[in-house]
Amino acid sequence: MTKLRSLLTILLLSMPTWAMASTFNPGDLFIAIADPAAGSVLRITPDGSVSTFATGLDRPSGLAFTPDGQLFVVEAGAGEVTNITAGGDFSAASPHAFGFGFANLRNLLADHSGRLLVANRTNGTVIDVTAGGPAGSLPVFATGLSGTRDVFQTSLGAIYVVEEFSGEVTDITAGGDFSSATPFASGFDTPYALAESPDNELFLAEVLTGDVFNITGGNASLFASGLSFTDEIIFSSDGSFLAVQEFAGAIVDISGGGQGPFSTFADNLGVFPQQIAIAPAPVPLPGGLWLLLSAFAALGVGTRRRSTR
Repeated sequence: MTKLRSLLTILLLSMPTWAMASTFNPGDLFIAIADPAAGSVLRITPDGSVSTFATGLDRPSGLAFTPDGQLFVVEAGAGEVTNITAGGDFSAASPHAFGFGFANLRNLLADHSGRLLVANRTNGTVIDVTAGGPAGSLPVFATGLSGTRDVFQTSLGAIYVVEEFSGEVTDITAGGDFSSATPFASGFDTPYALAESPDNELFLAEVLTGDVFNITGGNASLFASGLSFTDEIIFSSDGSFLAVQEFAGAIVDISGGGQGPFSTFADNLGVFPQQIAIAPAPVPLPGGLWLLLSAFAALGVGTRRRSTR
């Protein structure tokens, strides 16, 4: 029994921290600020309060939470992907993946399985950076794309890429060469970002026009206009539809659609706000396993074998 208690205690203490308690408050927004002079990641609470989470970053553009609660950022200026889960100053941090060159990388996706995929806008590829390390050692997930800007996975598992240069959205779920692929949706002016609503509708933002389209099923219909340089769109944890206005340094609520004006959710975000990631809820252990392990471990703490004479 003593050996069992010791084993359970070791198991409990060696569990990843995300299984016990989240480092982040579920529902908080994190946004990359690609200021060339002071790249950072900001935290925005559901009421719109803004604070600095990470500094010392080189033109951060992409941001994603993995299913286990780790936060990764794309540093477009350095051509790197960095784990910033701990927060703080990352000016001297070692990157997770590196060697992609200046201003090539854009948005980041952590898919449902935990795989990290990053868009390389310059060469039209999507790269799997899950394993980390130098760029030359990492597998290319998708090729034959044009100005790869955003990589997005729907709740049903389909992976789409936004092709800025060709004005298209393409389904790349299967991976491979997409140079001859039929796009899912096309005819857009500088498309930048995708978002999925709670009822599984798919939306696309154009950066130059600022317009947002509903592209569910591949057919585009205008949802919101009167915006300016819409760099990112996302549905918050409460279902609000938010749009990042890059040059205004603000996030507006476009839930009602139409021509605006739209209410401001957060402002004074600084120079060039980019991709947003939402902090997930902690991953629960199944069937009350956490409570069971805690109870057994507690029983084992300080227990001594009785001496016999």
